[in-house]
Amino acid sequence: MVSFFKSRTSINQTAPADGTTALGPAAGSQRPLVAPHVVLMGACLAAFIAAAAVFAIQRDAPSGELAATVRVLDTSDPLQVGAMTRATIEVENRSNHPIRPRFSLTWLPNPAYWRVIAGAEMLDAGAIATYEIEAPESVAAPYAGEAVQVRVTDGDGRRFAMSEAAEVQPSRHAIANPTLGLWSQRNGLDAMQAPAGWYPYRQIGASDRATIAPDIVQGVDAARFNVVQDGEPDRGGWAHVGLAQEIAFPRKPFDVHVFSAAPYFANEAGWPLSAFGIEIDDRANGLIWLLFQPTGNGDRDYDLPNGQHIHVYDVPQRQWASRAVDLPALFGALDRKAPDKLTLKMFIAAESSRPGELEGYISGFTGEEIDSSVGNAR
Repeated sequence: MVSFFKSRTSINQTAPADGTTALGPAAGSQRPLVAPHVVLMGACLAAFIAAAAVFAIQRDAPSGELAATVRVLDTSDPLQVGAMTRATIEVENRSNHPIRPRFSLTWLPNPAYWRVIAGAEMLDAGAIATYEIEAPESVAAPYAGEAVQVRVTDGDGRRFAMSEAAEVQPSRHAIANPTLGLWSQRNGLDAMQAPAGWYPYRQIGASDRATIAPDIVQGVDAARFNVVQDGEPDRGGWAHVGLAQEIAFPRKPFDVHVFSAAPYFANEAGWPLSAFGIEIDDRANGLIWLLFQPTGNGDRDYDLPNGQHIHVYDVPQRQWASRAVDLPALFGALDRKAPDKLTLKMFIAAESSRPGELEGYISGFTGEEIDSSVGNAR
């Protein structure tokens, strides 16, 4: 165990130059300064104090160490981000006084303290307790393959105990973080936030606005997508913002849960002028846009001249709705080969020729290949 406290250096006394000693009488003196029985009693008392100090040090562990045993009972990835965001830890207090456990992980140079979501605030001397801890944000969560140790400090932070190393196991689900939880800043230049496992992007003109943020709509946690188009020409013809991740091709259908305030507009040739939904990019074919927007006349399904496929789900205006997405069936209908991987993007976009504001919310994804039974952490 590495100690962050320096041990005391020994001090050697030397005799004065005049021949006297520091503890004895001056030369020629006929009686000692202290009676022999007093010296003997003092020596016994000093020995007792030294023995008690040694016992206390053995009981409370060396300086810098916490007299505690830390065991990692379980690690988990409830948000399915490919990182350890929760753990079950057992702590045994081997000292002779209560401690206030605080938890961090060793994989970062300056580790953040993890939240204690279950467990005793104070752990009595000799007691054993189990704690559930959770990462405070995605950047504090070690990713799959990392070997980490859990560090427990007392409330003052001056003494610590370490667990044995535990390896983070990978997530085996189709979509990472399907409930869109655990938001943190991901793009330092734009100060954009994103849920763990998702990567934000934004492309806008000088006076356009586009944002993504966590929100609550009618009691439901969701990601809010908002774009304000100023009507001036934009690079690529659109102002848009979104969240993306690369995923393995889903072999089974999944549901998307949306709240749309983005009416569908298109020109006479069918080219969209507004878009809110998800984009599928397999890099070998044209893009697929699956849009969740009120049309007023049912779903629409068509291809554009550039090979892009559009499917518009006619969802109700400003109400929560769920729609099933079956990519194996869709790729089969389009006579496309299913890829091993693809890029899944949630986005909102407004074409330059149609100024105004669009807004939509997505609370997440559910399905047989997606376990979203754990609630959001925001």
